[in-house]
Amino acid sequence: MTFDASIPLTGDSPALFPNQSQTNFARLQALVSADHQFNITSAANDGYHNLVHMQIPNPLPTGALASLGRLYAKTVSGEAQLHYMDSAGVEYQITPDSSNSSLAFKGSVVTTGSPQTILLGSVIPNYTGILTVIRAGSSDGFKTFTLYKDAFGDNSSQINSSGASFSCSVSFTVGGDLQINVSQFVTWTLNAVKIS
Repeated sequence: MTFDASIPLTGDSPALFPNQSQTNFARLQALVSADHQFNITSAANDGYHNLVHMQIPNPLPTGALASLGRLYAKTVSGEAQLHYMDSAGVEYQITPDSSNSSLAFKGSVVTTGSPQTILLGSVIPNYTGILTVIRAGSSDGFKTFTLYKDAFGDNSSQINSSGASFSCSVSFTVGGDLQINVSQFVTWTLNAVKIS
C-alpha cells in the first residue's frame, strides 16, 4: 500500500480506512525521520536535524534570487560537493576544503546600459587569482585581471584584453570587497587560490 493524500476525505471517519491511515502516518514518520529527530512524545529536540542528505538538484539553481541563499550539492570531478549560491546568483564551492585548493566563482549581470558596479563580496579572506570578464553576446570580447588580497592589502591589474572593446575595470572597496565596474551585460569567472 502506498501513501494516499486523499484519505480520509472531509467528513470521513478515520476508522473507515485504518490500513490506509496507518500507511500514511508510517510514510510521514519515515520521511521526517530520514534527516530529523522524530520523537513519539514532545521533546526539546523535536524536528532537529540529525543528518542532511542532499541530492543533486535538476535543474541546478541559477541566477539572482532577492533576499534568499541556496545550499545544494553539485557534481565536481564525478563527486557530489557542497555549494552555496547567494542572492546575487554568485556560486561558491564549499567542499572539499583545503588551504591551497583552487576555487572557481562564476556569475552574470544584466545592466541598464549605464555604468554599474557588480559587488562580488570578500570571496575568501586571502587569495590570489585570475578574473575574466566577457562581454555577453560578443564571445571574442574579454578582459583579464590578476588579483591579490591578504591581511595587509590588495591590488588588481589588467593583464589582457581581446576582441570587441567594452568598458570594464576592477577594484577593491575600502572594506576589501572585490567589485567589477561595467556598463554592458557581462559574464565573469574568478579562479582563485587561497593563501595563508
